[in-house]
Amino acid sequence: MKLPSFISITLLGIKCQPRAILSLGFIGIALLASLSSASAVLVDNTTYQTTEPTSSTVSNWDTGWGESGITGWDYVGSVGGASGVYLGNGWVITAAHVDLSSGTYTLNGVTYSIVAGSAVSSGSADITMFQISSEPDLPTLSISSSTPISFSTEVVMVGYGGGAKSWGLNTVTSTSVQVAVSTYTTTDFATTYGTVSSQGRNRTTVTNTAEAVTGDSGGAAFAYNSSTGTWSLVGLMEAVNSNGDTYFIQLSSYYSFISSTLATVPEPSSLTLLSLAGAISAGMAGRRIRRTR
Repeated sequence: MKLPSFISITLLGIKCQPRAILSLGFIGIALLASLSSASAVLVDNTTYQTTEPTSSTVSNWDTGWGESGITGWDYVGSVGGASGVYLGNGWVITAAHVDLSSGTYTLNGVTYSIVAGSAVSSGSADITMFQISSEPDLPTLSISSSTPISFSTEVVMVGYGGGAKSWGLNTVTSTSVQVAVSTYTTTDFATTYGTVSSQGRNRTTVTNTAEAVTGDSGGAAFAYNSSTGTWSLVGLMEAVNSNGDTYFIQLSSYYSFISSTLATVPEPSSLTLLSLAGAISAGMAGRRIRRTR
């Protein structure tokens, strides 16, 4: 199945199907004007995998993150009923249609205040970055700068849906698709629920068993680079259509915006505006809880 190069998704025109999806806080599915935002990743129509993956369930998952004991699971938090991915240097990235009015971002059980006035967007694309009150004890996350992601690349989806973090696996079936959601137009890649074949020179058949649902907007898609032995963030879940196609913001297309924003240091005057609750959360964030496997 070849997806059209431009998709316009209206909020009312999309229904979330209870299929194989990751429970990703995909608020976008509900908020996308032209597409449905995602809220959870459901797998094989029945399962929400809420126990984080390991190398026994996802090849190489426990290595290639820049520090031992850390994986992509640790970078995905919740915001506004959806998801946001912590990148480093106090910055979080999410879909622009996600509601930030709560003023908080929760990651690994710690709630951080969003720094007032820190949110920045990339033109008309459905992508926003914002700063939080203190930096979680995590190394900077690698972001894909390769454009575009390749057909049949396996991605690990992680996000919030139904109030719990979950994950699933998919393979890319379309790249560099222009997607219109609400007032945003974004370059995306996509996965299709079920079995599809490429129509390019190298015909490849892939089977996808997961899709995003309402509440997963801003959730992560990670991919492994076997040549470097490292993982990187390649996409953010943005929307789902009635056929079970999940659309991801293709982050390589916005690499310059993301990298330049990450280099921005919070102004001291902004930090003084943080609430007491945010300051307390910041103190708690200084202690990383390492998982046992």
